Amino acid sequence: MSEWGIALIAAGAAVGGSGITGWFTLRAGRRQVSGQAQVEHEQWLRGQRQEAYTRLISAWDQSVRDLDDLFESAPVRVQVARRETAELGDEFDVWSALGAEVESQVDEAYAPVFAALEVTSLLGPERVDRALVNLEEALQAYGAAAREDSDGPGWPNYTAQRSAWPAVKGARAEFMAASRDVIRSAPDPASRRPRR
Repeated sequence: MSEWGIALIAAGAAVGGSGITGWFTLRAGRRQVSGQAQVEHEQWLRGQRQEAYTRLISAWDQSVRDLDDLFESAPVRVQVARRETAELGDEFDVWSALGAEVESQVDEAYAPVFAALEVTSLLGPERVDRALVNLEEALQAYGAAAREDSDGPGWPNYTAQRSAWPAVKGARAEFMAASRDVIRSAPDPASRRPRR
């Protein structure tokens, strides 16, 4: 074989090797960029979740305090309603007015939580979504306990309040555990295949 033939074979091998190396480099670069984009997205999502979870638990705690205040103020409000009933007689239905006022206050206590629940439910993941359902159900049960018998002299129903309280505490604890796990987990691009 002539020197030219050897030179052509060597040049062809170099070009082929460069092409193959370039192809592998391109694929590795794409994979790295895709992995980096996935990590950045996970970090952004974690930040969004952290803000939403913080807003939700703050609204939840305030709502529970508002409902607790409703129970605490009940004896004085019932005493006032009894006095007004004695003074006004049947001219004005004091108990229906009290019931409507309690309904309104419970609805006001719910509003910020339900708004925060909607935003938080968009961010997931599933474990947190399940905890959100429990938060909503527990708050509704606690609000129902506050409403129960509010249109009569038997209000407040402390038995209903005591029955609803364990679900309130449990739902909060479950949400905190689920959200803590999500927030504390670092993004891992190796655990997921990058989107193509």
